[in-house]
This record gives sequence, C-alpha cells and structure tokens, in this order.
Amino acid sequence: MRRELGVFEEERVLINVSSLAPIKGHHYLLRACRLLLDHPVRWRLLLVGDGPLRSELERVTRSLGITDRVLFLGQRRDVPDLLRASDVFVMSSLSEGVSMAILEAMAAALPIVATRVGGNVDLIAPGHTGMLVEPRNESALAGAIRHLLDAPQEAALLGCNARHYVRQHHEARLIARQYEDYYRELLQRKQRARR
Repeated sequence: MRRELGVFEEERVLINVSSLAPIKGHHYLLRACRLLLDHPVRWRLLLVGDGPLRSELERVTRSLGITDRVLFLGQRRDVPDLLRASDVFVMSSLSEGVSMAILEAMAAALPIVATRVGGNVDLIAPGHTGMLVEPRNESALAGAIRHLLDAPQEAALLGCNARHYVRQHHEARLIARQYEDYYRELLQRKQRARR
C-alpha cells in the first residue's frame, strides 16, 4: 500500500479520515504539519475524504510549502488498508460526536492524536489510548504528533491499548457500520444498473 501511494518505507505515515469541511479543522492540522517540517523523522500526511474545502485546503498546503508531505486521497473504499499502512491517526475536529473514523483507527491499533471535543473525550484516554489536545491549537497538535514520532514504542503501546478498548466496548458498532456500508454499496449498484 505504501509503495502504491509513493510513500517510502522509512517514512512515518500520519492519517486523517474525515470530510473536508470546516468543522473538521483541517487548517489547524495543515499548520501543525508545517511546524513539523524540521522534525528529523520524515513523515507524510494522508488526507482521506472529500468535501467543499478540498480546493482551499490544497491551496493552503501549497502556501505552507508542504505539498510534498501531504497526499489528498479523496473518497476511498480501502480505508482499512490505508489505516494499516499508517502510524498515527490525527483528528483535528472543532466539534465531534462519537467518531467512527477514530473507532476504526483504534481497531487498526493506531495511536490517536485528537482534539478535546465531544465524543473524542469519551473514546480517548490520554496516555493510554492516545493524546488529546485543545481544538484550534496547531502548536499543541504538532507537539502531540512530534511526541509520538519521537517515541515509537510508546506510540505502539497506545495503539495496542486502543485496539483492546475498541474490542471491549465498541466492536458491535464497528460490525454494524461494515454491514451498513455493504448494503449501501449494494443499493448504489442496483440504482446504477437501472439507469
């Protein structure tokens, strides 16, 4: 998967899965990434999803000088594979319910860096399954990501703890989501066949 994306084996992969909409706080995430350019560990950010801000976020990425570090992947059907190919899940939302994206990242044993908003607070135990930072704070976001890049063993432990938490508390929800996605895809195929 990394080779297909043009990501080198020695690079650490940060991933965000969400719609490219104002409430998701991507501007802060991109500015946090700008603060990480001096980090000795080479990294890439995968932005998975689409939405009304895509063109603007691509422009911001160019203006920050991080186009070689950020990949806009759009809507993907292989999100589980992308999560498995990643090292850290980052969610920069300004508001959030119970995030299926975070639950899926936890199930993939990824350490989480997320903003301290809404359902994120219920899902993430700081220092146990991930790290929480204040919203709208690119310095704090960059600091948390930097910490996990600097401490890969701690990051791996957080990811293992996250997977254990999901299996204990949210596995039924994830299975229901998979069935929902499957039936939605079947309906879309049937509608296309009728046209």
